[in-house]
Amino acid sequence: HMHPFLQRQMISYQIFVVEQNKPTPFNKAQVMNAGFLEIRKQYGPFDCYIFHDIDMLPEDDRAIYSCFLSPLHLGGHVSTFGYKLIYGSYMGGVAGFTEEQFKTINGYSTRFWGWGGEDEDIYRRVRIKNLDVRRYPKQISQYYMHSHDRDKTNPKNDHRVEGYFVFDDKHYNNYGLRQTNYAIQSVTLYP
Repeated sequence: HMHPFLQRQMISYQIFVVEQNKPTPFNKAQVMNAGFLEIRKQYGPFDCYIFHDIDMLPEDDRAIYSCFLSPLHLGGHVSTFGYKLIYGSYMGGVAGFTEEQFKTINGYSTRFWGWGGEDEDIYRRVRIKNLDVRRYPKQISQYYMHSHDRDKTNPKNDHRVEGYFVFDDKHYNNYGLRQTNYAIQSVTLYP
């Protein structure tokens, strides 16, 4: 789905799939941050980094995968939510950042293990650094979300509601991109 979609946009792109290897509760932040760091080190830098949940597919070619002066939230109107932005502080699913923007907010919070909280926290990180969140209009930013069961190693995070609240500077400075630890298990390249 994504190759024809991005080719129609006539942009230069690469797709990287980054997965967590350990059978522990999922930490989306560690995966996203490690992907950013490793991709930048091995293949980048790039003008734009789009962080994309694998279960979401764009439905409109006008949702251009590009970065702007403000971080871009592409995945705001999702089929499972009736194509409604469920609340203004939601920045999950698909989001784009320049390298500078992602470093400024210290990436995703590494504090959230299991399902939930990180999508709200990333919005707060953007806002606390006085950046705006840009979104395409609803009719352009519609995404189909594949229904799936939650992985047994990815339970609901009991602290997920903390992502709805603004943390202090200590949280933003001590839980994020700069604190991401990872080890590469394997790399597979495809044309």
